[in-house]
Parts: sequence; structure tokens; C-alpha cells
Amino acid sequence: MTVDETSAPIIDESALNVLKDEVGAETMAMLIDAFIDEIKNQQDLIMQAYHGGDYQTIETRAHALKSAAYSFGASALGAVCKQLEYTLRDGQFSGTEQLLEQLQTEAITARAQLSCIELDD
Repeated sequence: MTVDETSAPIIDESALNVLKDEVGAETMAMLIDAFIDEIKNQQDLIMQAYHGGDYQTIETRAHALKSAAYSFGASALGAVCKQLEYTLRDGQFSGTEQLLEQLQTEAITARAQLSCIELDD
């Protein structure tokens, strides 16, 4: 089972606007930069865990990245992380590689899209 890429926007700008309204544009810009770095960090940790056969760590990291992704409006990335988390939680390890490929694609896309976000005060 794969995530339907047309079902979730790459970046949900309404979620970003809610967060920006709470913290302000300047802080939001810093948070986006930090999240872009965190996406890459989590990707790397998930892939290390996969190559080590540590599915519990993959599930935990996917959960953390899912939550952050939704907070920053990276809905497509969040959806893939959610599916990966739930699949592993249910003990279904077949298909993990395909979900990880989707995760890599969505993470790259989300990082690129977030880096282009312009915040207006």
C-alpha cells in the first residue's frame, strides 16, 4: 500500500500561517530553517536504522517526523511517515523499502518547497 501523492499537498500553507501567527515571521523563518535541517537528520537516522534492521527506531523516528511535518504543513511527508509508522507498528515489514523510498522523495520535495517559502509580516 502506498500513499496517494495526489491526496496530500506538498506544503499546506494554511498550517504554516497558523504557526507564523503564533510566533511571528522572523521566528518562523528560523523554525523553518531548523525543520529543514531536522528533516535531513531524521532521514539519515531512519535509513541507518533500516540498514541495521532496527524497525522500532524507524517507527519512532517516523512518528517524530510525522508530527513535525504536519506542524509545518508538510502534509505529503507527514502522510508517508504516518503510513510507515502504522505499518511497522502492525508488524508488517514487507513494503518498508517502498515506503522509505517514498519518504526520501517526499523529504527532498518538502525541504525544497520549505526553503522557497516567503513569509510576509
